[in-house]
Amino acid sequence: MGQGAALPTALPSPGPHGFRRQGRRGRLLEVVEDDVEPPFVLGRVEVWDPPSRLVFSMGGRDFGEADWPIVEIFFEAIAEGTRISLEHRGFAALAAAHPVRHGLKEEAFLDMMGVFWADLLGRAQRFARSTTADRE
Repeated sequence: MGQGAALPTALPSPGPHGFRRQGRRGRLLEVVEDDVEPPFVLGRVEVWDPPSRLVFSMGGRDFGEADWPIVEIFFEAIAEGTRISLEHRGFAALAAAHPVRHGLKEEAFLDMMGVFWADLLGRAQRFARSTTADRE
């Protein structure tokens, strides 16, 4: 990612949804592809520091905005491309009965979140590779 890179306007996601941003420090929106539902605000971009860092709050339909955890993503140029490191924090503040925990104890819940991010980042990697191949 080059200096001053623009924040992506769309990211791949599980299911029939796309995530879009509004502005440099805007909102992250969940938008159903066929527009049968109005956009849903998933979070807010807190910091966009290209080319090295993106920080955003992220919730869901089961979250109040005050409960939104923070996601911090670091981008590091390496010989093979870009290394992406991700920290998702703020779950300790959520009550054990919060719907996002699905009744799981802490360790099982964190394992579930790890699987979620592994899947999402795998999708992002495939998306990036396909768009790179399209440009070559």
